[in-house]
Amino acid sequence: MMGLESEIDKSVLRARLAAERDALNEELRVVWSERCSQHLVNYVQECGFNRILAYVPFRSELNISPFVEWCWSSDVEVWVPRCRRQDRSMTFYRLRDWDNLVDGAYGIKEPDPETMETLSEAVLPDLVIVPGLGFDYHGGRIGYGGGYYDRYAAAASNDWKSKPVSWIGVGYESQIMEKVPTEAHDLRLGGIATETGVRTSIEA
Repeated sequence: MMGLESEIDKSVLRARLAAERDALNEELRVVWSERCSQHLVNYVQECGFNRILAYVPFRSELNISPFVEWCWSSDVEVWVPRCRRQDRSMTFYRLRDWDNLVDGAYGIKEPDPETMETLSEAVLPDLVIVPGLGFDYHGGRIGYGGGYYDRYAAAASNDWKSKPVSWIGVGYESQIMEKVPTEAHDLRLGGIATETGVRTSIEA
């Protein structure tokens, strides 16, 4: 279990990384988001993926909306999460239009569970796109502290053994760190996508 000192250190790091991302030039964020979205399009086309677990962009996160909209026009399924605060779990729903979203946890737009299709445990994705505050080229990621993706990945690892699933972090190149502080239970990514491209040759 992570000690109190380490938890404080991570909280300080998260605050710094969030402030640095917020301070990025807004016009450049738009340009970088479009470039990254195109790299994701190329990656999905090259790999032949048909079902994507994605995220709904929030605040200064890299905006993958152009990629999501390309998926819709290309018959690639997009599923996005709804967070459950009680146990910090996520349930994914099929997103077909931005109007499907309602106000959810933490001020993030989330799927409307009354009107949208839930992802069955028997249905496996090809790609999981994960946001975050910081990443490294060793598969490390620092998120927002809720542990949602860590829990989801841990549960999915048992259900998805029959099929390889790609886990890709998405962020600006400036969010890449030399080494993200990680614990044994933290999600390990298989690649990182930024405005410069998609890198899947993660170093040990």
